[in-house]
Amino acid sequence: MIEKELKHIIGEGEGLTVEFKSSFNNEAIESLVAFANAKGGKVVLGVADSGMIIGLNINPETIQNWVNEIKTKTSPSIIPEVEIIEIQNNKIVIFLMQEYPIKPISVRGKYFKRVANSNDLLSTSEVVNMHLQSFNTSWDYHTNNQFVIDDISFDKVQLVIDRMNQSGIRITEDPLTFLIKNDLIRDELLTNAGFLLFTKNDTVLTTIKLSFIILAGFRKILRLTTYFQIIIYPHHGINLSLIFVKAWG
Repeated sequence: MIEKELKHIIGEGEGLTVEFKSSFNNEAIESLVAFANAKGGKVVLGVADSGMIIGLNINPETIQNWVNEIKTKTSPSIIPEVEIIEIQNNKIVIFLMQEYPIKPISVRGKYFKRVANSNDLLSTSEVVNMHLQSFNTSWDYHTNNQFVIDDISFDKVQLVIDRMNQSGIRITEDPLTFLIKNDLIRDELLTNAGFLLFTKNDTVLTTIKLSFIILAGFRKILRLTTYFQIIIYPHHGINLSLIFVKAWG
């Protein structure tokens, strides 16, 4: 970031993605957490709430100490990008926080969201909803070009379908359609979850006790409808606990 860009940011004032702090403190970390739980943002240190440039006295260890404090006080730990800019003979530190894929992030056990130019505590229901939605953006949700559809066993998929039908959940799709419908195959690519659940050959990744959540219909209200266990790898005694969440309303 160049000086001209920083002046523009300061001139625009605090808002949904920008927070000014005269110094580094717990409130600065709360702002980073709020940005991580939203669409990202910048915490500008060395600038008063009014936009007045104050500057900071920092040494080579200062930034690393601040980053370490952010890491230790947040869960999951976040590490923002850092820029140091000199403007009007004053040093300004900018923490750039991207939206975090796994939400919500907490600081000292508290969860924050960004509302206008302030940080508000998340309600219990908001925390729960963020946790649920994060399953759709976490590692298991992503496609993996190291895996191919031929790596999976459609017999295992059919076993899941059969068990679901036996439990009263009506499934009429063929195995391939079932995988696509439940986002285990997307854009003709296998997801990490699809591989873990239905690989033909057991690997170190699959010899674990795995709990997997399939979420569907985020545009509607979600309702937990069924919980059941399926033993797909009986020779290992591995329980794959599937929670299917169906949309309603």
